[in-house]
Amino acid sequence: EMTVVLGPGWPGILLHEAIGHGLEGDFNRKGSSAFSGRVGQRVAAKGVTVLDDGTMADRRGSLNVDDEG
Repeated sequence: EMTVVLGPGWPGILLHEAIGHGLEGDFNRKGSSAFSGRVGQRVAAKGVTVLDDGTMADRRGSLNVDDEG
């Protein structure tokens, strides 16, 4: 067992390609995602935290408004 820390940049892209598309709102609304209907439920192992907050200043993907409103 070991601690793994993924920094900004390519690790984020790898994470996005591996699970990110399944977390997108349109796939969840259609019910075509493995994560559909799982809002508020754990979907990863304890200790895994993924943050999607476009309002975090100076971060990749920071935006005031995104395509989800």
